[in-house]
Amino acid sequence: MNVSIPDVRVGEPTVCGGLFVFPLFGGNANRLDYLLSEEAILLGMVVVREVSAAGSVNELLVDNGGDKPVLFLEGQGFKGAKQDRVVRSSVLVAGRSQTRIPVSCVEKGRWWYESRKFKPGSCCPPSLRHLLKSGSPGGGTNQSQMWAEIQQRHRRLGVQSRSANLSDALDTHRGAVEDLQHRFSCPEGASGIAVALDGKFACTDLLDKPETLARIWHRLVQGISLDALEVRDSEPQPCATSISARLYRLREKRWERINSVGMGEAYRAQNDEGELATALVVDGTLLHLSVSVAN
Repeated sequence: MNVSIPDVRVGEPTVCGGLFVFPLFGGNANRLDYLLSEEAILLGMVVVREVSAAGSVNELLVDNGGDKPVLFLEGQGFKGAKQDRVVRSSVLVAGRSQTRIPVSCVEKGRWWYESRKFKPGSCCPPSLRHLLKSGSPGGGTNQSQMWAEIQQRHRRLGVQSRSANLSDALDTHRGAVEDLQHRFSCPEGASGIAVALDGKFACTDLLDKPETLARIWHRLVQGISLDALEVRDSEPQPCATSISARLYRLREKRWERINSVGMGEAYRAQNDEGELATALVVDGTLLHLSVSVAN
């Protein structure tokens, strides 16, 4: 089947060295009322914890005690419990429900309780988000490949981490990351972004409405910054036309429905060039489209 991709206009990018961030205007004007995971946790409406005392590397338990659905976005990080994790695919958790969500580990060297509950962390960088998608459809990722990439990143960036924790790269380069965050403000009215690094397309996130992008902006740019730390000026420079062409080609992809949890349906599409796309559709409306490519 085909996922209905809304008409999107690509704006002019904000540029810093080899990082290009293109705003995407348009979307579905979805009226679904939901909270984001970090908001719901901070309000005390949602608790995220290990699935049991023993824990499971690839799953976390979400207890939504509120009436509203809660959106857990692909790449969202969580800190604490037995080890830090990131959400593997976007999930909308219904109100008044318990749901196991798919995650991957981003902290190889720890498997003991630091806390009983998780708190929100930063977003996964585009390069690692591609690994989240690259396992079998609806199945797990190559966890060993994820750990290896984090350790290689730490070596390249001069990061010392006792537990091989991805977030230690953020802490080590906090000043540079915050500088990038100041340079990249959320584009008013945009409902998504496309990112290019070192002259190459890296990822796209298209949300259902501008309010959602604005609410995740701070953490989203944190994740992008971890990739941008390794990039300088780039040639050739990407343009809005090339981004538009990529989005248009998504309409022609053959989408496969995959196993999902929570509300709505999950879909996946890929091509021979290493591009992977996932989509969360709720009541016929695209809630989150994510596209990434291999390094």
